Amino acid sequence: MGVEQLHGSLEQSDKVRIQSLVKQIKAKEKELGLARED
Repeated sequence: MGVEQLHGSLEQSDKVRIQSLVKQIKAKEKELGLARED
């Protein structure tokens, strides 16, 4: 059961990493979008 616990926490950290990547990408898209409009 220790392995399953480890796997669960790995999944959690992956989700967090993906969420922060998505935030970064959206922020960059906003930047590029604003730059393009100017």
